[in-house]
Amino acid sequence: SIVLYDNNGNILTRCSDSNSYYFPKTLKTAAISLSTTSAYNAFANTPVKAVYFPNSLLSIGIGMFKNAAHLESVSFENVATSKLSFVEEGAFENCVSLKEFIFPDYTYIVNTGVFKGCTSLVKVHLPEQSVLLESEKPGGKLTVIKEELFKGCTSLKEVNIPTTITKISDRSFEGCTSLEEIFIPKNVTTVTKTAFKGCSALVVTIEAGTNTNKWAKGWNTDVNDVIYL
Repeated sequence: SIVLYDNNGNILTRCSDSNSYYFPKTLKTAAISLSTTSAYNAFANTPVKAVYFPNSLLSIGIGMFKNAAHLESVSFENVATSKLSFVEEGAFENCVSLKEFIFPDYTYIVNTGVFKGCTSLVKVHLPEQSVLLESEKPGGKLTVIKEELFKGCTSLKEVNIPTTITKISDRSFEGCTSLEEIFIPKNVTTVTKTAFKGCSALVVTIEAGTNTNKWAKGWNTDVNDVIYL
């Protein structure tokens, strides 16, 4: 179990369930390691099953829950008002029990391989910043589906491509063998050759007016079908 203290020695939060981590409502960056030899992987390889993040959290560090094989759920104090902006590389890599992840709409950086190897992951809702008022946005917009973001997510069935996305990168969905449909909005100007590598069941629907001139030749080699609206 984990007990966190403030500067005066008072308990900020107590984990009554040793498999659930509740973070203090003052927390802004979750990137500090429990080990003095590393600045990353704070809760990597731990037996955590459930995580609860406060609205104050701005970023999740590199490999924070990497190889946390028992992690089943990640929740936010209020996903509608959470200020999470950055999720760094491999934050949930190889979390093989994680089934669903819903991003707050404030998030505008989801880095490389965040869900790589999450073989039980079924549903992901990427941030749709277009639904927010301009004055509410803390920084930019999510514009790139990064490399290997969902690589090896063999159970993934439901994922959205936000209207803010302009590029789908190398191996973003490689090996997503259960993914049957995806809709690509017209703002996407770049799709790399290996973006959908090994997605044999996938039917890609492309919004009318999409400019595919910069899409790599052979990007659709491995998919089941492509529908142009």
